[in-house]
Amino acid sequence: MKITQNREISWLQFNKRVLEEAADPRVPLLERAKFLSIFTSNLDEFYMIRCGSLYDLSLIDNTKIDKKSGMIPSEQLDAIFAESNNLYKIRDNVYKDINHTLNALHLSCVSYKTLSKGQEKFVKDYFDTDIAPLLSPQIIDSHHPFPHLVNKAQYLFLEINEDGNKHFALIPVPDFANRIVYIPNYGHCYMLIEQIMFHCIERLFKNCKVLNKTIVRITRNADINLNEDQIDDDDDYREYMKHILKKRNRLAPIRLEIYKEIHSDSLEYLCSHLSLRKEQVFISKCPLELSHIFKMIDLAPTIDKTPLLYKTFTPQSNPLLTPELP
Repeated sequence: MKITQNREISWLQFNKRVLEEAADPRVPLLERAKFLSIFTSNLDEFYMIRCGSLYDLSLIDNTKIDKKSGMIPSEQLDAIFAESNNLYKIRDNVYKDINHTLNALHLSCVSYKTLSKGQEKFVKDYFDTDIAPLLSPQIIDSHHPFPHLVNKAQYLFLEINEDGNKHFALIPVPDFANRIVYIPNYGHCYMLIEQIMFHCIERLFKNCKVLNKTIVRITRNADINLNEDQIDDDDDYREYMKHILKKRNRLAPIRLEIYKEIHSDSLEYLCSHLSLRKEQVFISKCPLELSHIFKMIDLAPTIDKTPLLYKTFTPQSNPLLTPELP
């Protein structure tokens, strides 16, 4: 009888504890939101490194058995994907609960359908003037092959009909623009730039019909071992590291995240071009990237957020340990 467990599943259980902190009503509300962001960034790193090394091992020697759990690499990956699927469902519920409470305090990320007519006009005008000029749509057809997707970057993925011809299109979400867009006459509530793009993208394709759309984000294998034997004494280590980091951006996709839903044809197309199985695809009802939460908290009015955070910790000096003054 085995009394140990697989280390990857054990790590996911650790990250689940972070998620449980986000779900705990005894924790101050904005601290719960921070835990939600930390959980997401932890999971990103886990897939890039821990899953990345297992993925490499599954290609090199899929017969190697993990001594603690008795699983081969592909079995470990399948267990990770199954456990991750459960964690996504929990995260969706926790995010919904936190955001609902924040909405009552006018600090939430709001849905497009809750906007008034005037607020809808503001969002559409903002898209036309501040977002649309930054966008670079990429139509995928026989003359334009499937492009390289940047690790952890977000894209709008569309299926469009142009003069009876169906095409897929990708639009990168600009990472250099302000991601948080505050809605007028809605307290300190906001929408994210990718959500505005999602709801207004038809304004960019006025001569086409958008058949279906979603937001996608891939995570690439980033586990690269440094071989110091390859570095000569005369080589610039910085240049070597630049080469290694550039190489990381070209490694194989290990996970595909999708916002809310995706049409079956679109899913088949993405999985085929990214060489992913359906088990590596995760549907998320909350934003795919939650790093904006820390910035949202920093920008929130102090009078509103003070009771929603832990009290500032002030360390106390011990007189017995204080060195004598000269």
